[in-house]
Amino acid sequence: MGNGGVTYVKNEQQDKKLPATMKVGYYSYAEDKFYEGEFNLPVEKIKEYLNEKADDPEYANKKNEDSKDGIFHKYNRIEVGFTLGGMVVLWMKGEDAQKVLATFTAKEAFPDWKSVFEDSDRKEKVEYGLNNDVYTPKVKNEILTKTLPLDLWKTYDDRFNWNMLVNLPSGGKLENISVKTINAETETLYKADHGDKKRAVPYNIEFFWSFNGKQYNSRIVFGKI
Repeated sequence: MGNGGVTYVKNEQQDKKLPATMKVGYYSYAEDKFYEGEFNLPVEKIKEYLNEKADDPEYANKKNEDSKDGIFHKYNRIEVGFTLGGMVVLWMKGEDAQKVLATFTAKEAFPDWKSVFEDSDRKEKVEYGLNNDVYTPKVKNEILTKTLPLDLWKTYDDRFNWNMLVNLPSGGKLENISVKTINAETETLYKADHGDKKRAVPYNIEFFWSFNGKQYNSRIVFGKI
């Protein structure tokens, strides 16, 4: 969730207005439930993010010919994701940054099955997921025992004060740090010491650095033991 997908743009005009509302409807395969909702978007917050300048030093003194104000911006689109229990998550997204914008809760809906899936039977679709390699054994067991962790996203978005300190060999230069956290946020940092900041739990941190004219990439991947 939050890692990209199909992108649709309704209006390509440069002066298009920011979206004020969002209407969604989707089917949760694991739960065998439909959800729908219409939500007011945080327009001022979206505007604030869209005006934020890119902090990549490469763009500091360059003009962006494709931008109306000539500036390289950190964020340029909105990503939408869905999780268990009707949770709808929005992220502001850029080329090397992604940040949670807002979360909403959709309500269970009860549309006619054939109006959504014309060529499939509901029971067959549910059984297909359980009888094929669609779910991990753990998730399959949670589906069968009705113990799916419906509030899982809320734990993913818990934040803690933590920081990264980088100690390179003498003469080494840190280029940047790419941080990905379990709530699908991404940030790219360009200094060795950034101070403590509230972030979600990390799952992937990459350090890009150079030494004696060579480029290096070090990675830390977090997982369960």
